[in-house]
This record gives sequence, structure tokens and C-alpha cells, in this order.
Amino acid sequence: MEKVSLPTKTKIAAWLMLIFGISGSTIFLVLNFSLGATMIPTMPTKIFVSQGKILFSIYSIILGLFLIIPAFLLSGRKKLGWWLSIIILFGTLTLILILGLFPEAIIALPFFIHNVVYYYLFPFNVFLGHFIGFFSSITLIFLSFIFLLLDRKNYWKIVT
Repeated sequence: MEKVSLPTKTKIAAWLMLIFGISGSTIFLVLNFSLGATMIPTMPTKIFVSQGKILFSIYSIILGLFLIIPAFLLSGRKKLGWWLSIIILFGTLTLILILGLFPEAIIALPFFIHNVVYYYLFPFNVFLGHFIGFFSSITLIFLSFIFLLLDRKNYWKIVT
């Protein structure tokens, strides 16, 4: 029996999730190792800064996996991949909207969590500025979310 290919919108959604997850983690890791000492101003010694860099790196990889794993599950035709993708994309979209429209909500967070949230959810702000970075982040996540919802019937036909 011939294997039916995935719907185009599902493929696009999976690729957008991969792009956002990988770019967010990569930019976060680069910033972590280039700005590590300034990202953790409350820790006085170099020992704590190096431990902070390791902790930031672990958080970066974990956050990247939150979007990368469901994208691979989607590509692998798993039902769990679709559900995980919808839940994670909805949560990420909600966080981006709240923190992008109300930046004072980020400032209220402890400094350590502030950097993790800001640099991961808005990876393009470093290069494009806050306004364009916010809209590029929300566009990638929103398009993935909409494509998955629009193509759910075709995906479920293929998966089952």
C-alpha cells in the first residue's frame, strides 16, 4: 500500500515550528555566551556567572524542544504530535500576546525568568527591534496554529 503524503499546511506548520524552536534556542544560546556576565548582574563572582550560563543553556535547549518535538511528531504522523502542537502553540501564542502587548508584565518577573522568557519568545527582537520582532514571532506561531486547525480533517484521515 502506498504511503499518502502529509497535507501541505501540516508540513508548513511543522517547518514553522522547527524554525521558531531552533532560531529561538540558537539566538538564546549565542546571547547567553556573548552577554552572560551582563545577563546575571546579581551574581557577584565568575563562578556564579558560569553556573548561570550553564543553567541558561539548559533552559534554552528545553524551551526549543517544546516546539521541535511536536514538529517531529507531526511529521511522523502521530496523533500525539497534533494535540501537543495545538496545546503548545496556543500557550506560546498566549504568552507572546500577553508579554508583547503588556511589556510591563515581563518586568514584573524575576530577572532570571525575565531573560529566559524575553529572549526565547522574541528571538528576532535582537536583530529587528521590538515592534518588528514581536510581529515576526507572532506571525510564525499564529500561522502554524491556523494551518494545523485548517488541515486537521485531512491530517486525521491520513493518521488513522
